[in-house]
Amino acid sequence: PKGDVPDSGEDPTDKILINDLDVRLISPSAQTYYPWKLSRDMPGNSATKADNDVDNIEQIVIDAPEIGTYSVQISHKGALVNGSQKVSVLLSSIEPKVEIVSINDGNWNDTSIWNNSTIPSSSFDRAVIQHAVELQENRTIPDLTFDGGSATLKLNAKRAEITGVVSSKEGNGFIGDSLAQLILSGDFNSEIRFKSGSQKLQKLVFDSGNDTVQIKTDITIYDELNTKSGYLHTQGNMLKLIADSTNSAILVKDQGVSIGDITYERTFHTPKSGWRMVSSPFSEVNYSVLNSTFFTQGGNWATNASDSADASLWSFDNPTQGFSSIIGEDANFESGNGYLFYMYARDENGVEILPTTMRMSGEEPDSVEIDLFRGDADSVSYN
Repeated sequence: PKGDVPDSGEDPTDKILINDLDVRLISPSAQTYYPWKLSRDMPGNSATKADNDVDNIEQIVIDAPEIGTYSVQISHKGALVNGSQKVSVLLSSIEPKVEIVSINDGNWNDTSIWNNSTIPSSSFDRAVIQHAVELQENRTIPDLTFDGGSATLKLNAKRAEITGVVSSKEGNGFIGDSLAQLILSGDFNSEIRFKSGSQKLQKLVFDSGNDTVQIKTDITIYDELNTKSGYLHTQGNMLKLIADSTNSAILVKDQGVSIGDITYERTFHTPKSGWRMVSSPFSEVNYSVLNSTFFTQGGNWATNASDSADASLWSFDNPTQGFSSIIGEDANFESGNGYLFYMYARDENGVEILPTTMRMSGEEPDSVEIDLFRGDADSVSYN
């Protein structure tokens, strides 16, 4: 029923509302969301979210909605005048998702493996994989959920771009390979996991806006890890970039942030002793990390203490334009700088070392500054 509105048009301090209805929105995790509310006593203050007992129109806004089914709850205070009250509910800025569930193993493009014979393709679709599904061509995929003990998506050296949320109730997740590409371009919190033994990708790109992509298993990258936007959280799992005879994986840093360690793995194939150039992309890696793979000579950090002439690790000195041996106490590599390192084919007991693989792990720096200096007579300008 209509209340008594004053003719002056001024906002009165007493309540006019007759039937006070309350709306609440209950999230899948049972969180209750309240409508906006202004203070009658201090109308100039910003609105808050609380019980609104003044307005006959209430609005609830969720800034970062979680995935799942919500409940709209409408109640009233006290007795209703005339015994009832009509109400209207409007939902806006919501993209209703249609779940399309796999019913058989098979190829993504085969209509017979999906319920209702519909292939998930629309931005309003949520593909729910409960079987072993594989790609036969590059594919743009909306929301993706793994649900079931045998739920997998085999990439088959194809490019899969996920424009929505990736989640996992059960299942093994992706089956990757060294030629497969995974692009996460949805502005949503997601998680990715791979089946054991197939935790490989040629390229991983995450472009999740301000949201987080969580890695739930180890992943090996053979070509490129690209951090366009958002946050990539390794969750204590190994995110490894490979450099060997056929691959040289790189990290392309854009606006995104990686949280947790990244591991660079480089293979040295030549079985003979000799000098090689090594470097560390991380500033927190010590010289002594070389001892886990190689026989080293130098200061207290090395396998075998020696004087300057016999040191196996040397750093470049810009002012003198020469190399100096690294002896003395253990210290950190300078991120991005090159070092001369003598690799012995065998250790002190005659056990073969080369060929071998060197690993370095740490958090990727935002930037690296390297001095370029070629002496006082150098007229070359570097930008």
